[in-house]
Amino acid sequence: MAARTRLAQCYRRSNRPDAAIAHFEQALEDSAAPEERENLRIGLSMAFASAGRYNDTVQQLRIVLAQRQRRLGSRHHDTLVIHHRLGRTCTQAGQVSEAVETLQAAYRGGLAAAGDPEIRVLTMKMRRDLAGALSAAGRHRDAAALF
Repeated sequence: MAARTRLAQCYRRSNRPDAAIAHFEQALEDSAAPEERENLRIGLSMAFASAGRYNDTVQQLRIVLAQRQRRLGSRHHDTLVIHHRLGRTCTQAGQVSEAVETLQAAYRGGLAAAGDPEIRVLTMKMRRDLAGALSAAGRHRDAAALF
């Protein structure tokens, strides 16, 4: 299992996303531990993104986000990282309205947990990406208000 995962990561880093996808999917089938499956899905989502398969990337990140929200809560740093990544990927997939909604929810979660310095930095990145998504959606005034 560990060897398959490492091999998949090597394929992804070597710009061979199709081979990485196959190995990540096989590792997901063989895995039983929830946290391990989350990490495999994150790797799979990165391989999908490398292959330009953004809709598949969004699907994997939605699964991880739901699992992390249940396991860690919506204001945990690791959950917010995935929420932010999902919003950015929605933008790449051309799902602009979904990106705005996702990034707004992530930004609100980050603001609610901004006592942690790491979350504060992440929240600033979310704000920047939310402004970009709002601008892409033609909501330039809303985007300008965030800058």
